[in-house]
Amino acid sequence: MTGPAAGELILGLDEDAPEPQRLSDALDALAQGQSDRLSLEDALEALGARSFGSLMLAMALPAMFLPPGAAALLGAPLVVISAQLMIGRPRPWLPRRMRGLSLSRERARRVLGATAAKVRWLEQALRPRLASLCRPWHARAVAAACVCLSVVLMLPAPFAHTAAALGVVAFAAGLMEADGLALLAGWGFALGCGALMALLIGGAARGIGLL
Repeated sequence: MTGPAAGELILGLDEDAPEPQRLSDALDALAQGQSDRLSLEDALEALGARSFGSLMLAMALPAMFLPPGAAALLGAPLVVISAQLMIGRPRPWLPRRMRGLSLSRERARRVLGATAAKVRWLEQALRPRLASLCRPWHARAVAAACVCLSVVLMLPAPFAHTAAALGVVAFAAGLMEADGLALLAGWGFALGCGALMALLIGGAARGIGLL
């Protein structure tokens, strides 16, 4: 992993903003907490001043390990954060009520452990490439796609839910490290998610028509 500079610039963040530790290390430390529940506010405080891409990745990866209904806990904040990136807000922000959403400590520890392992692998694989895709206009388009994918995360759509989570993960990873190949993978997952949603909606419409 090459550090924040290359990836942060396409997000409109301050390139001098500190990244106190690797994202995987921050997630490992967060998993070791002793409170009965882990709130989103606790998680955001532990993650510190990070980029949009880092926060989106930290939320989208756990969503892959949660069932569709529970994933709404992370889908809603992802909608808000993605929308802020789309309109060019310099730093991510969440309303107080959303920050109060929480998971039991036992479930949070399992989810964070699995998430940290995946992030550690991504930290080794990501690198700046395909610079033509790492431009502010494309970051806005990616953010708009992430809003749509995050909405899918909140729906009871099992297969589409997984494709949506993978799409946000790929987009977030690409934004975080200015990795155009990861951004392309995100578009692939987004198209797959759209196709799955079309099949689900079409099947439901046909089912209603038979009633």
